Amino acid sequence: MKKIPSFIKIAIVFWLIIGYSYLERTPFDHRSHDFAGHVHNTRIIINEKRLPKPYDLAVPGGETFQPPLYYIICSLVYPEKFDAQDKSHINYVRILSLIFGAIAIYFIGRLLQS
Repeated sequence: MKKIPSFIKIAIVFWLIIGYSYLERTPFDHRSHDFAGHVHNTRIIINEKRLPKPYDLAVPGGETFQPPLYYIICSLVYPEKFDAQDKSHINYVRILSLIFGAIAIYFIGRLLQS
């Protein structure tokens, strides 16, 4: 396996530092007009043990159908902490999203290198 180029490492470190700083300083629903819909979709998977249907809207005109893989992964992150009053599940998912971004940067960098 080839060594990871320094420009990919720098981009990942930059992403993680800026991203974590942003997450640490902003409310969990900041810049997210459909936050309630995302939480609602995860709630369906955890509580009802099924995938959300396109008409399972949290609010009228809100979140519509989205691919369920992200919600399935989110439902696996501390499902026992999933509660409307407990924000730890949401914060774990935010950190997981930051890690997904780092993984995407790694693969994009490798594809650009080849």
